[in-house]
Amino acid sequence: MQKEFETFNPLVIFIYFAMVIGTGVSMSSPFIMAVFTVCGWIYAIYLKGARAIKSNLLMTVPVVLFITIFNTLFTHQGNTILFYINNNPITKEAISFGIFSGFMFASVLIWFSCFNRIVNGEMIMYLFSRISSFFGLLISMILRYIPLLKKRYTDISAGQRCMYQGQEQKGVVRLKTGLKKVSILTSWSLESSIESADSMAARGYGLKGRTSFVLYKISLRDIFMIGLVIFCGAVSIYFATTGKNEMIFYPDVKMPELTLKGVLSGAWFLVLTLMPVITDIAGEIKWRKSESGI
Repeated sequence: MQKEFETFNPLVIFIYFAMVIGTGVSMSSPFIMAVFTVCGWIYAIYLKGARAIKSNLLMTVPVVLFITIFNTLFTHQGNTILFYINNNPITKEAISFGIFSGFMFASVLIWFSCFNRIVNGEMIMYLFSRISSFFGLLISMILRYIPLLKKRYTDISAGQRCMYQGQEQKGVVRLKTGLKKVSILTSWSLESSIESADSMAARGYGLKGRTSFVLYKISLRDIFMIGLVIFCGAVSIYFATTGKNEMIFYPDVKMPELTLKGVLSGAWFLVLTLMPVITDIAGEIKWRKSESGI
């Protein structure tokens, strides 16, 4: 059964994720970052189930480690020097900023995975076709082909394992097998692209005067939700910027004081990030009440 939040106009869903990700990335407040990270995990698990824990860890751990190590080795700002590597200082401030940035980037990836879970090709076409039909089609095809290529590569690998069952592959042989998989995947994708082009031509793509059917329409319910999303995001940003709640990393790490505005910024952002879950739960309760009434 489709969840309540997914029944909103695609424009509402797009504005929601843009507001959440934009606020989480633009603010260096620890309150905002904590909510941004934790609620991203909660929403991903809510949408995908327990398997989201593994996928989120596979995204978070490498990203945090890579960004932390990269920032530590190439940024030498900060007053607290821990040790030296090749006469280059390794500072506590660089490590702290790397960890903070790593969690921020990993959280963005998690929120994008939630966006990809909800939004389909039809929604992408609806959102971007008003700007450019070509751009909308391009985005929808990219979002479709990424998981499709992954599935095809898995199928090719399974076929290769059956062919070479019991044979241990090492060194050059393993490299040749990998190149062969990529070659098969490329040929398969090119053949599929030709079929897609023929199918689009048969359906009249690119012809002048071609009409289109719009599946989605904006209702008062959608307008209300857009206003609520923008209001929650704007209030959260206002309290975060006016309350001096941003974390300072250079030249010394300074945590912001726990103030009322800092708490309010995190609280309003919490409402924003949990809005889809709250909407779905409210819709579920409403549906159960109507069902019991019948």
